[in-house]
Amino acid sequence: MVEQLKEKLRRYRRAGTVTQMQIARNERRFAAAGSEHPLAPHAVGEVCGQISDLLGPGPAPDVVFVFCSGDQVASAEATLRAVDALLSPRICVGAASTGTLAGAREVEGRSSLSVWAARLGEAVEPVSFDLTSTDAGVVVAGTSELVDATGHLVVVGDPQGLPITGLLTSLAQRAPELKVLGGLAPPVGSRALPLLLEGTAVRTGGMVGVRLAESVPMTTLVAQGCRPVGDPMAVTGTDGTMLTGLAGRKPMDRIRELAQRMDPDDRELASGGLHLGVVVDEHRLEFGHGDFVIRSVMGADVGSGALAMGEPLPLGTTVQFQVRDPTVAEADLAGLAELAGRAEAALVFACSRRGVGFFGEPHHDASQLADTTGASAIAGMFCAGEIGPIGGVTRVHSLSAAVALFRDG
Repeated sequence: MVEQLKEKLRRYRRAGTVTQMQIARNERRFAAAGSEHPLAPHAVGEVCGQISDLLGPGPAPDVVFVFCSGDQVASAEATLRAVDALLSPRICVGAASTGTLAGAREVEGRSSLSVWAARLGEAVEPVSFDLTSTDAGVVVAGTSELVDATGHLVVVGDPQGLPITGLLTSLAQRAPELKVLGGLAPPVGSRALPLLLEGTAVRTGGMVGVRLAESVPMTTLVAQGCRPVGDPMAVTGTDGTMLTGLAGRKPMDRIRELAQRMDPDDRELASGGLHLGVVVDEHRLEFGHGDFVIRSVMGADVGSGALAMGEPLPLGTTVQFQVRDPTVAEADLAGLAELAGRAEAALVFACSRRGVGFFGEPHHDASQLADTTGASAIAGMFCAGEIGPIGGVTRVHSLSAAVALFRDG
C-alpha cells in the first residue's frame, strides 16, 4: 500500500512540474482527511491517499498537522514516519488526544487519525518551546527567536510542567503583534501522558507548532460554552490556588446564595458543575457573554468553604459564576463563524467536554463549521485547554473551541 501511494505521489509531482502556471491554476492549497481504522498502516494509507487525491498535482505540502487517538496513539511514531515517507512535508507537528476532528466528523474516545496538510511556501516555519529546569524554576526556551515577530502561531502543548500563562505573557511582550492559537494535549496512552508529535518523533514536555506569516489569509476565533449567572464579584481572599473569598464571603456561601436565586433551568445546568468567569476588561461597567475567560473549578473544601482553582487569581479580580449552556455554545460558534466569512480550511482545538455529552449529538462543532464557513479541509483535536485571543489578549480557555480559519487566496 505504501509503495502504491508513493508512486501515485511521484506521478502527481511529475505532472505538477509541467509549468508553474498550471500549478498555480490547478493545485489546492489545503486538504484534510480522517480514518477510524484501528490498525495504523491501514489508517495512514487511507488518510494519506485521500490527502494526495485532494491536493492533486503540485509540490509536497509545506506543513502537516497530525492528530491521533485511541489505538493509534501506541503507533504514533510509526505513523509519523509513514506520513513523512508518503507526503514528504517540510514541517510535521501534532498531538495525541482523546478524540479528533476531520471534515465534518468528530471521533471521541476511540481510535482515529486526522491529518491536515497545507501548501504555504516559505510563509510557514516550525517553532518549538522546550523546558529547562533551573534552581530558579522552569525556563522556557525558544521565545527569544520570536522577538518582534508578526503573523500567527498555531501550537500544541504539553500542560504538565508548562508555565503556559507565563509563556503567553512573555510572547505578548516580545512580539505584541503575534497572535497565538492552539490547544493543550490531554493525557493519553498506557502512561497517561500528554504526547506531542514533531517531525518523525513523539515527545513530551514543552510546545510545538508553526509560525504563519502575515501573508497567510488566516482568521482566529474563540467560541465559548458558558454564560454568566448571578452577579459579578471581586476576589477578596486567596491562598495559593485556593479561592477563599468572594466579595467578603466564603465562595461556598456565595454558591448557596446563587442556588437559591436560580430558576429551575439554570439550577439544572448548574448541577453539571459551576465554572468561574474571569473578567477580561476590568474597565467595563457591565459584563455579559464573551467578556470572561472561563476557568474550571477544580474542587471545593467544604470545611473552609474555599474553591480550588487551576491557577491563582489576583486579589481584586472581578469574577462571575458560569453555567455550561449548549444553546449558547452553538449560537456563539455560529455567530463568530458567520462573521469570519467563507473559508477553505480550518484547524480546530475544542475542549474535550464539548462533544456529544455536551451537545447531545455527535459532530457538532465540526459540522457547524463546515456548514457555516463552507470549509472542507477541517481537522483538529479535543483538548485539555484551548489557546486563543479574546479581548485582544491571548488566554487559555476552558469549554471553548479555538479555531483557525484559512481562505484560499
